[in-house]
Amino acid sequence: MINILTWNIQCGRAVNGRIDLMHTADVIKHMGDIDVICLQEVSRFEPELDGGKGADQVEVLATFFPDHHPIFGVALDRLGNGTRHRRQFGNLILSRLPIIQVFNHSLPQPAPANPCKHMPRQALEVTVEAEGGPFRITTTHLEFHCEDQRLAQIRRLRDTQVEVVKNQHYTHDAPLSGPYSAFARPARNIICGDFNSAPDDAVYQSLTAPLGVPTNNYLDAWRVIKGK
Repeated sequence: MINILTWNIQCGRAVNGRIDLMHTADVIKHMGDIDVICLQEVSRFEPELDGGKGADQVEVLATFFPDHHPIFGVALDRLGNGTRHRRQFGNLILSRLPIIQVFNHSLPQPAPANPCKHMPRQALEVTVEAEGGPFRITTTHLEFHCEDQRLAQIRRLRDTQVEVVKNQHYTHDAPLSGPYSAFARPARNIICGDFNSAPDDAVYQSLTAPLGVPTNNYLDAWRVIKGK
């Protein structure tokens, strides 16, 4: 069995409002023996988001989980303030399982019908090698302030799943080496993160609606396990 954890850590903000990544790591460790840790709202060199520290939170979190390999998916990548570091913000996967390959998906940001604040969003996809064979894990953080953008972002994620399923035959046609070779990217995918969505709202309904590729639709794990 593979243990996966997903958590929007808000740059390590604890319930008392303080930024404390050590506390965040301790909570994760107390959750059990986690194979793949999926975190949203992780920053690098962004003092406005981490209480003025401007830390490389990817590096800090990686030190707390030395048996896990970190992969960072950047949603925001901006010029730093007088330093050589770029200010970045996005999603982080820490995996103890071997990571076969990585995909970074920029998500749509269509202009809202009603003006509101919004920001670029990203989905981070990794293929990991497990005892039962490779499978994909995708983690993301959808827009909070605009449902139209959330729906567009879900459509992109759905389209990506359909694309992967329809490309399964490519492993038979690909060359054995080089950039055109085919690394494992199976149809099996676990998608997790902060969807800024409520059960049964339009975003949820869109994500769980049939994809048109039988047996590869997204299922709500909670309802599969709990039956409701």
